[in-house]
Amino acid sequence: MADNNSKFLINGGKPLSGNVKVSGAKNSATKLLVASLLTGDKCVLKNSPNKISDLILTKNICENLGSSISILKDTLSVQTKSISNYHISSDLGNKTRIAILLAGPLLLRTGKAEIPVPGGCKIGSRPVNFHIDSLEKLGCSVTLKD
Repeated sequence: MADNNSKFLINGGKPLSGNVKVSGAKNSATKLLVASLLTGDKCVLKNSPNKISDLILTKNICENLGSSISILKDTLSVQTKSISNYHISSDLGNKTRIAILLAGPLLLRTGKAEIPVPGGCKIGSRPVNFHIDSLEKLGCSVTLKD
């Protein structure tokens, strides 16, 4: 871990040239994959960081819900013609904070959503009450169990 005295020393003075491939953002790709559940149409994510653990976990959750997903290099294709269930298993949902975002697509497509309390990295308090409040304001009945 860098201390407060760490720094980069960069010697310039020469023109820069070359190519750099910038990968798509994990935080964008996971949300776009969840958003694809809102439709039965085929969705294609290009320049997707497909080997990132959060995206792989989100892919697994979507496949458990009924998504058909294929990956070719940096392109991810997803189609969810129908959602097969409205329950996110704890073994997948507790590993990521993405689970709370699945409530919207599940409610839209099935009328119900059962999601575990979101897990993920421990970087401090990150409450989900604004998600719950929003769902209730939209007319949903939310019950916290266990």
